[in-house]
Amino acid sequence: MAFDTGEEIELTVNFDHGDPIGRRFSGRSMSYGDDPDYRLHDYSMPTQAWFYDPHGVICLVEPHGRSHSFGTLQEGRLRFAYAIEVGDVGLRYERINAMQSRIEGLEEWIPISSIEHEYVHEDDSILSSIFTVKRQAPVKISRVLNAQIRPAYSFMASSVPGQTTLADEMRVKTSATRARSWQEHLDVHRGVRDLLVVAGWRDYGTWDLSVSRQDDPERALAGNALGDRWARVSTYAMPKPTGNDQGNRFLFKFDDVGAPGIGRWLRLRRRHRRAISGMIHSVGMPGVALETASRKRAQRLNTLATALRSNEAKLPAGTSQPICDASQSNAVATWESMRTLGRRASPTRTTLSSTPTGQTSGTLLTFTTFFENLGCCFALGSPSAWEPGL
Repeated sequence: MAFDTGEEIELTVNFDHGDPIGRRFSGRSMSYGDDPDYRLHDYSMPTQAWFYDPHGVICLVEPHGRSHSFGTLQEGRLRFAYAIEVGDVGLRYERINAMQSRIEGLEEWIPISSIEHEYVHEDDSILSSIFTVKRQAPVKISRVLNAQIRPAYSFMASSVPGQTTLADEMRVKTSATRARSWQEHLDVHRGVRDLLVVAGWRDYGTWDLSVSRQDDPERALAGNALGDRWARVSTYAMPKPTGNDQGNRFLFKFDDVGAPGIGRWLRLRRRHRRAISGMIHSVGMPGVALETASRKRAQRLNTLATALRSNEAKLPAGTSQPICDASQSNAVATWESMRTLGRRASPTRTTLSSTPTGQTSGTLLTFTTFFENLGCCFALGSPSAWEPGL
C-alpha cells in the first residue's frame, strides 16, 4: 500500500519469511548466514517503484529511508521523496523534462491578468457584464532550464448552486529537451519562491506541482499521442501552502525588478546559496526568538554583502548592473526610502526597539540592512555573463 503520512510518502510491502525481497528492506544492517559477503542477493533500495490500483498508477522515486518488521507475515517500508500520477507501469521518472508549480502570493506580486471585465450599459443602467479571458505571453526569467512564469486562468463551477469561480493563476515552469534531475528543476522553483519570501518576508508555500516527460504524453483511447501530459506530484520537498489569508505587503514587486532582475536573483542565489538560505531560514518559523533570528540574519547578510563587494571589485568597469531599473520612478522611490532607513542601522549591529503595534523593528532593520548592503540589490554583471541556454 502507498500512504501519505502527513510528513512523508511511504510504500508498504508484505512478503513471506525467507523471500529475498526482504533483504532490500533490511539492507546490510543485518547479517545473513547464507550470504555473509552480501554477494548473492541485492540489498540496495530500488531507485523507484510503481503502485497501481483501480484508481490509476503512481510512480515513487528518490527513496530516502527503509525499515523492516518481522513476524509471521513480514512487512517492509520504503520512504520516497516524490509520488507521481503516471500513465502506465514501467515509465521511469527519475529524470524529467519539465516541471510546473504555483507559489503563494505570486499572482499578487506579478500584476498580469488573463481576465478582462467590461460592463455593458443601456439607458444609464448596467445591462450585463462581459468577462473575457485571453492567453498572455509567458515572462522569461532565466535561460537556465528555459525558466519562465506563465500567466493562466482557471474556470470552476462550484458545487454550490449559482456559484462559479474565474481566477488568475501564475505558474513557474522549467523545461529542457534532455531530461534533468528533480533537483535541477526544483532549484529554479525554490529560487523564485525565495525571492518572494524576501519581497514579502513571509513563508510562502507551493502547491499544484506537476511534471512532464516526453515518453509519457497524453494519449487518446486509440493510443495515439495528443500532447504533453502533466502528471500531478505529491511531495514534501517543497513547503506546503500556509493557508494564511492575510494580505501581502511587498517591499518591492515585479514592476520594480522586471524579468532581468529575477534572472540576476537566481544567479545570485546559486553563487551565495548558504548566505541567502541562512537569511530567510527562520521566516515564518514558530518559536524562534526575534533577537536570535535577527542576529543570524545579520551575520548572513554581512557575509553576503562582503562577497558581493568582493566580486564587484573584480568586475571590469561598467559591467555592474543593479537588479532595479533606475529609470522606473517607483523603483527609485522605493530604493531612496530604503537607503534613508538603512542609514539608521549599523551594518554590523542591529538595535531592537518597541513599536506602537507591540512588535519590534528588528525585522525592518534587517530588511533595510539587506538592501543597504546589496546596494539596490544584487549587482551581478552584464547579462552576457549568464550561463548559455539549455
